[in-house]
Amino acid sequence: MRLAREPGVRTWCTAGDDHVSSRTSARVARRFARSSPFVRVLDEVFVPLGTEDFSAAVRRVGRSAPNGVLMFPLGSDAVRSNRACVAADLDRRR
Repeated sequence: MRLAREPGVRTWCTAGDDHVSSRTSARVARRFARSSPFVRVLDEVFVPLGTEDFSAAVRRVGRSAPNGVLMFPLGSDAVRSNRACVAADLDRRR
C-alpha cells in the first residue's frame, strides 16, 4: 500500500459503511498492517448504509488519533462522511 510509504503515516483508522465491500477492504488493510512492522490499525468504524449523521463516527475516528484514515463509504455516504470529517477538521490533524 502506497500510504504505508508516506512519512509519518504509521497509524490508521478504517471507516466505512457496514457493508461487505467496506468490511472486506478494512480486512485487507488490517491484514496488510499486521504484516508490516511500521503500520498499525488503531480502530475500525462502521455505520449503517444510508447514515445521515456521521458525527459519532467522526468523533470516534478523532479519538483514535490516527495519522491517516482509510475511508470505505459507499455512494452518497462517501460525500456526507467526507464533509463531516472536514467539518470536524480531521483533514488538518496529524
